[in-house]
Amino acid sequence: MPAVLPALRPALQPALQPATAFRKRNTAAFAPAITTLFGSLLSSYSAPETGTATLSHTRDFVSSQLESTGLYTEAAHTVAAYTWDAALGRKRYKSSSYVQGYAALFGKTRDLTQAGWTHTNITPAKNQTGIDGTANAASSLTATAANGTTIFDLGTLGSGVKSFQLFAKRLTGTGAVEITLDGGSTWTAITLTASWQQFYITATLANPDIGIRLTTSGDAVAVDACNAYPTVATAVMPFINFPDVRNSSLRFSSISPTLPPGPRYMASLTIRHRMNIQGQLTLDNGTSVSQDGIRAIHGTDGKWSVASWRGSVIQTNAGLTGAPVALDGVDQKIDMIWGGGQVDFVIDGALVGTVDSVNKQDPNTLSRIIIDGGGECTDLKVQTLASRNVIIAGDSIPANAYLSTLMRAGLDPYAYRWANRGVGGNLITDVTARISTDITPAFITGADKNRVLLWIGTNSLAANVSAATALTQLATLISTIKGAAAWEVYMVEVLRRGDGFTGTNAASFEAQRLIYNAGLIAAGADKVLSLDSIPQTLDFNNTTYFDSFKIHPTNALNDLIAPKIISFIK
Repeated sequence: MPAVLPALRPALQPALQPATAFRKRNTAAFAPAITTLFGSLLSSYSAPETGTATLSHTRDFVSSQLESTGLYTEAAHTVAAYTWDAALGRKRYKSSSYVQGYAALFGKTRDLTQAGWTHTNITPAKNQTGIDGTANAASSLTATAANGTTIFDLGTLGSGVKSFQLFAKRLTGTGAVEITLDGGSTWTAITLTASWQQFYITATLANPDIGIRLTTSGDAVAVDACNAYPTVATAVMPFINFPDVRNSSLRFSSISPTLPPGPRYMASLTIRHRMNIQGQLTLDNGTSVSQDGIRAIHGTDGKWSVASWRGSVIQTNAGLTGAPVALDGVDQKIDMIWGGGQVDFVIDGALVGTVDSVNKQDPNTLSRIIIDGGGECTDLKVQTLASRNVIIAGDSIPANAYLSTLMRAGLDPYAYRWANRGVGGNLITDVTARISTDITPAFITGADKNRVLLWIGTNSLAANVSAATALTQLATLISTIKGAAAWEVYMVEVLRRGDGFTGTNAASFEAQRLIYNAGLIAAGADKVLSLDSIPQTLDFNNTTYFDSFKIHPTNALNDLIAPKIISFIK
């Protein structure tokens, strides 16, 4: 069966599928303040609705686009091309793709009277109004005998994926109409109506010869945009006047200078994927992604990954294993949220990946958004999110990767920026030494709240530091944090621990722990969370909930702890 794109109705109006409905953000606990800096790209692509940023666009050549009238037109290389979506009632802008057609077809995709087309029992004529509404731009083929054929030999070409794509409609007759990619060795039937439809067939082969066959004498059809492409297994927007398809790259430039300093920013859009080429959504410094930038990429297999650069050095290159797979012709809602040296990737409402080292990216260096790859996009917006900024700092207990995953899953990524600054083995004094590198740079000016969640002290007490001394050290830590920036400091009380350490024993540790926990508010903490209400935290000998050192919560205990901390933060 050939693939058939939706039929064009008599007025050439496409019957397109409605956009996918995405689930709503869960912001019941805290709704972030959102400022739209640039309005949605709905019906125009001339300038942002607000702000002073430059909206630029690049493409190598002109590109075709589908108008609301159902006619195909061409967009200049400086203008974003689009497809009119009748279901949405607006345009879906085409992101960049590059499909090189075969040079042998240049100038011959609409006029089948040209040399190169071989007709057997077929009479061609250039006498049809084309898919762009131009009179006598497309061709008719009339069968003068049964099984009349029109064939184009593309020459000697290596084996690989090839496709033959064309628009066709019936003029007279009811006989079968077929198309081929292998010179007539095999034929595939297509079902025509009186309106233009796009058809395509694909195969892996060498030396393709494209063609059309009319099985019944006297039948006539109209054809337009008869193109052939290598490496393409899906339909592409027809290129009307020559076989290249070089579609658009949408670029927003100079965004940072128009943003108020400090809050988080979000670039969001809906992409309808075309899987003939990898798709990319990039934030960079306006010069080159190889200098400073972050990029979310999906390959032709639809699997997403993320990479980041800092001064031309790749900092991160990892798969987003939890991300929904991109599928051909299916919409995905993509949000990239950045600020405070962190970028979150949200796909279809779910957080699927984070670049969260303060040494990797600063939002002030990310001043351009680039959308590349096959597909079309709608609802492109740039916004500020005055959301809450929360980082956790401490030792190996808060540094636990599984706990951090639970926290990210439990905090709405639009309403909260969450980062983990825990380091295994840290004493209270170690965290104090890291304030200038790990805590202060994460402060976000303009956030609804900036909050440090400290979970620290167990290693200091275990090293025979008295509770009194530890509280003095903690007071220094908290005052230094607050002195560097307007942080709120929340604390989680130190858990019980067993004898799986040196320097003290469980009994003496417990006595000091109680004194230490009782003094957290006096040391400067704004709010304190006790986990003693979770019975499982009280028995460090239970290996279901504590590791063999009788210190660290297992995943099972963190499953119980995380909801308590999330509620505490909110």
